[in-house]
This record gives sequence, structure tokens and C-alpha cells, in this order.
Amino acid sequence: MPTRLVPPLLALAGTIAILALAGTDAWPLLLAWTTATAAVALAARTRRRTRQLTGTALAIACLALTWEGGLFLLPSAIALATSPGE
Repeated sequence: MPTRLVPPLLALAGTIAILALAGTDAWPLLLAWTTATAAVALAARTRRRTRQLTGTALAIACLALTWEGGLFLLPSAIALATSPGE
């Protein structure tokens, strides 16, 4: 297997793992995962400066989303905000 196929296969495995383990209820997490994967894939084909800026932006987003529950808190917050009242 060519080594350049490893990153796309890992990204696909991550997507499948999210769907298999969390189901369709985790669509915000799946959307964030797919967006980050697409950003990295696009940045890998650009100039060095763009790769550095993309990496920095993703690192900042990762820190912001994982602080105090962050990314795992977002799906529950969206579910609470969009659920019909009882």
C-alpha cells in the first residue's frame, strides 16, 4: 500500500468510528471532524506559509473546543437548543 494513502484512510476510519460508536446523533462531531480533515487535506497541497497558518488555526480551535468540555459539550448544547419542549 502506498504511504500517501495512509492519511485519507485514517480520516475515513475516524469518520466510520464516529458513526459506528456514536451513531447519527453525533452529527456535529462528525461535521467538525470532516471539516478539520478537509482543511488539513487542502492545506497539504498549498504553500508552506498556508500550511503553517492552517496548523496554527486548527491548534487554536482544538484548544478552544476542548476547554471545559468544549467539543463534547457542543452536541448536547445543540440537542438541548433544538429539542422540542415538553
